[in-house]
Amino acid sequence: MREVRSLLVLLLVATSLHAGGPRLIEFVNNCASQVQVWRQAGLLTGASSEAYLESGQRFTGNYSIGLLPTSFTNGVDGLTQVTFRSFLIDRFELDVSRGFDIAMKVEARAEDSVLVCKDANCAGESTSMVGFVGEVPYNGNFTITFCP
Repeated sequence: MREVRSLLVLLLVATSLHAGGPRLIEFVNNCASQVQVWRQAGLLTGASSEAYLESGQRFTGNYSIGLLPTSFTNGVDGLTQVTFRSFLIDRFELDVSRGFDIAMKVEARAEDSVLVCKDANCAGESTSMVGFVGEVPYNGNFTITFCP
């Protein structure tokens, strides 16, 4: 019984780390070819394909963002990624630490906070710069643009 109770407490804590409030995230494909919006969310929910977007298409999804990272890439093996975490503030990052495969931009709609990475050096920053981080008030909505 003690093991079951410990397991339930562990699951409750892990779920609460990922169960933040909902965020509307709009995805925009400005590339000449199709992109596949791929999401990796925390430890419990795993990875999933969210949408295939042809050139010029948009898609909006509603996502719970919590302390555990939720990341979006182009395809399951995507290298350039946008990652969100949230606890009292929304923290978002545009990261090329695993490599660069597509130009991306993430913007917090209400806060005029924008991160852009158009090449492996993140738009001319030094090669040691692998990502940019932004923070906005809790419960923001975002737009992620492929090929801005």
